[in-house]
Amino acid sequence: MFVSGGQFYVFVACMAYGGIAGVLLSISAGFKRLCRLKPFGVISDILFCALSAAGFIVYSFALKFPALRAYMFAGVLLGALLYFKSFNVIVANIFKKLYNNIRKTKKAKTKDGRNE
Repeated sequence: MFVSGGQFYVFVACMAYGGIAGVLLSISAGFKRLCRLKPFGVISDILFCALSAAGFIVYSFALKFPALRAYMFAGVLLGALLYFKSFNVIVANIFKKLYNNIRKTKKAKTKDGRNE
């Protein structure tokens, strides 16, 4: 028998997990930029996928999800997509403005180290 009670909340919880996974993927991408070795990037991506899948299994058992369904994977993917299309862009713009302000203050210094 198909039971639909609570599936919306499970979908929302899966979207939240996708958003968290998106944050962790952004952090992982930052580490890959620091170390430019190609094998490190490949290993990092494989490790992230494995840890993300294991994390989802633990997450689903902790929240007592019903049997694994396709809408759960769709929720995780949608959550990650929403993170990358909204929050990630906002954070990137904030850091870009901070970086530009820091660069501007460094350019404003004179040769003897005083501000103009």
